[in-house]
Amino acid sequence: MKMETEILRHQVPLTTPRLTLRPPTLADAPLIHRAMVDMWGELQQWMSWAYEGQNTLEGTETYVRSRMDYQNDQGLGLIGFDERGNYVVSGGLLALTEMGHFETGYWVPRAHQGSGYATEAANAAIRYAFEHLNAEAVHINYFADNQRSRNVIEKLGFTFVETRPACHPRCADGVMVDSHDYIMTDPSVLPPLEVIW
Repeated sequence: MKMETEILRHQVPLTTPRLTLRPPTLADAPLIHRAMVDMWGELQQWMSWAYEGQNTLEGTETYVRSRMDYQNDQGLGLIGFDERGNYVVSGGLLALTEMGHFETGYWVPRAHQGSGYATEAANAAIRYAFEHLNAEAVHINYFADNQRSRNVIEKLGFTFVETRPACHPRCADGVMVDSHDYIMTDPSVLPPLEVIW
């Protein structure tokens, strides 16, 4: 009888000097939810997904369920924990319709902002995209006035592509805001980082 070997698309967790990054499970939903509620106003300013109804535990559980079958997904949702086991960052990779193109993003719970976790987690995810998923390009954007996100994007070495004026309704109030779009096609521009998967 012929034995079939399962081929795994994703190799997780990703580990860096300070972070362990892995897909979320339903057991993680309460801690993600608490962090989200704590800074919901900010998330509604800057995130494209932070619409009313997403800040419930049920909404968080729905998000987690959508990321749990990650071996059958091109992209990879990730949450990160520090050396003490604290939940410190959410991010990952979204597969775009153009083959080999991914989008990345991140948010950091309030208690851990300013520690460089967004930069480190995104750096790890981007390296994984290019080295393991054979990405041709990784895209990222930030909405108008989100200076913190812009700083991370620039630290990572992304190339500016364009500003799309008034292209997205801000979740907080529906006002149409600009999106500043960036691309990376060469991961050698990334700051040095050891990542293991």
